[in-house]
Amino acid sequence: MFIISDLMKLCVSAIEDGFDSDAVVFSKIHITHILEIAIELLPIDEAAFLDRSRELFLEGR
Repeated sequence: MFIISDLMKLCVSAIEDGFDSDAVVFSKIHITHILEIAIELLPIDEAAFLDRSRELFLEGR
C-alpha cells in the first residue's frame, strides 16, 4: 500500500506546485496516468476475499 500512497502523494504534490499553464496541461496528463496505475495496484480482489473469509469464519464459530 505504500506504493499506492506514494503515487497519490506525487500527484498531489504535482497539482499543488505552481506551474505555468502549459506545464499544468502536460502534468495533468501524467497525473492521470499515475492515478490509473495506482487504481490498478489497489488490492480490491484481495480485500473482497478477506471480507468473505471473515464472514465464513464468523459463521463457523
